[in-house]
Amino acid sequence: MTLLELAIILSIVGVLVFIALPTLRQTGDEANIDFAKEQLLYLHGKEQEYFALHGKYAPISKLGQDPTVGREFDKRFSRDEINVEGIQFNGPKSEQATYEIVAALPRNGPRYKVDQSGQVTALP
Repeated sequence: MTLLELAIILSIVGVLVFIALPTLRQTGDEANIDFAKEQLLYLHGKEQEYFALHGKYAPISKLGQDPTVGREFDKRFSRDEINVEGIQFNGPKSEQATYEIVAALPRNGPRYKVDQSGQVTALP
């Protein structure tokens, strides 16, 4: 194999990679959106479980401290500032009668929320 053949092969591979990158990025963004929605539904379930026991909703970090709800609780959500795989989650700051948890994707990506209704909706 000559250097010219090698250069041609490398340039063809480079062009193919350049063509594939936008598709791979879009797939990654869709995976992040799906992950954020799944985690919002997970947190919704934990909030509902806490509400059934205590009659009010709690901050996300407090859910893991409850002896009943905290069993098998995802420890990544045990802090007040929650950043899981680059996605920022914000929830209630104190116990209250309603709640809203927001997931903000990185790079000024889309934001989604879930509340006591259990519906995950996109925010403008």
